[in-house]
Amino acid sequence: MEGYIVQLSTLSSPSKTSAAGLMLIATAIFASTAIDAWLLDLDWHNQQRAGQLILLATAAAVAMWRPLQTVSPLTFSLTIAALLLGAYSSIRADYPAWAFKELSIYAGSLITALLIGNAAKVPAIQSWLIRFFLISTAATAWMFATYYSVALHIETPNLDPYLLLYGFDNPRFLGQLQVLLLPILLAKMAEMRDKKSAYWPLIFALLIMHWCIAWSLGGRGMLAAAFTAHFVVILIRRSYWRIFAGQAVVAAFGLLLHVVLFVAIPDWMGIDATTRSAIRSSLSGRETIWLIAWEMFTRNPILGTGPLHYSAVWNHIAAHPHQLLLQWLAEWGALATIVLVTISVKGLLHGARFIQNESKPIDVAIWIGIVSALLLAQVDGMLVMPYPSTWLAIICGLALARWTPALAPSLSQTCFFRCVGFTVFILITNILLTELPHLKKAEQAFHETNEIGSPPRLWSQGWIPMPNKSSQ
Repeated sequence: MEGYIVQLSTLSSPSKTSAAGLMLIATAIFASTAIDAWLLDLDWHNQQRAGQLILLATAAAVAMWRPLQTVSPLTFSLTIAALLLGAYSSIRADYPAWAFKELSIYAGSLITALLIGNAAKVPAIQSWLIRFFLISTAATAWMFATYYSVALHIETPNLDPYLLLYGFDNPRFLGQLQVLLLPILLAKMAEMRDKKSAYWPLIFALLIMHWCIAWSLGGRGMLAAAFTAHFVVILIRRSYWRIFAGQAVVAAFGLLLHVVLFVAIPDWMGIDATTRSAIRSSLSGRETIWLIAWEMFTRNPILGTGPLHYSAVWNHIAAHPHQLLLQWLAEWGALATIVLVTISVKGLLHGARFIQNESKPIDVAIWIGIVSALLLAQVDGMLVMPYPSTWLAIICGLALARWTPALAPSLSQTCFFRCVGFTVFILITNILLTELPHLKKAEQAFHETNEIGSPPRLWSQGWIPMPNKSSQ
């Protein structure tokens, strides 16, 4: 503990210390929303959305007086273009208020990443952020193991992994978090083993458990994204084959544990268990929602229908297209999509150049995690779900802190991001104060009026105001 106090004391001013403290507190609140149902008796998705908005609003408030990570002039120009295009598309949308809510989440995530990029240059801040991440995911694994043990001894055992996973509206959403988690867990295990820490076997056990959960949930996209990203890093530096091999070995242990828990033990005890194979050929309805997104894009190819507005046209499958590029094309339009893709590719290439040299395992893990998340976003709602998407913003902030130099903030960037932070703070605070307290009543009224289900998007209501389904 003394080491962390010494590191925190290196902060240059009391205001910087208070800013870091506020961010750590807000991050801890956000992280806890996957551990326990505590916030106003909300369901899991809505609680995690509320936790996300609390963190983003805090970051936006802090950004009004603390500097953010300075970015290159090109990245700054592209960021301005993306936000302005999103704002103009929102003004033109059928439901501008809802479009600006979605835009505020994107802008708030950007502010959060840039703020962490500056604050986390202090090693103590990095350590605490990673600790919050690992503690929340360790709690998830612990509860999975606990519920499994309980399920073996109840009167009618039901060994279904989807019923044993606590903290997510849909257990499959955990896979979106695991693509970020698994490489970081492997890096932390290697780091602790090299330091001869007595606790590295605990990280190893946690890694195996999460791989067991991943195999149990049978998420094809998650498994494909994780293995692809771990393989791609070998192309950057051949010596990183050890990372791929290490993760593959742990994945094999996780698969073995899955077989023991959901095949061997149930057969031995004579009880039923549900298993899900990751080898499936169907698109699970994605071809339908992808086509809807493409048709929306062709009707408004330049500026799109407006952020969040895929959720304004009801379909029987999902409130988002489970494909990030199609979502951007349909909602933001071609111009904004080109800008957003350019920013993403530019960041990934910068990270690849950074880890081309012999980097610390955590740097390689961060790059693998970000690549895995973007790959998974091509077949799943990685940037739609509040918990994994916000952790992605935090991980991107850690990448900025570790991979970019500390530069003096330019006046133009300071003024621009303070204006963005102020706007985001007003919009998100309004959501928290006016919508959150009445959310249950609003959702009940929506369902009574529209008589449709509620795949998650912003709130678990899923769909934004629209005519009755029967009139569509």
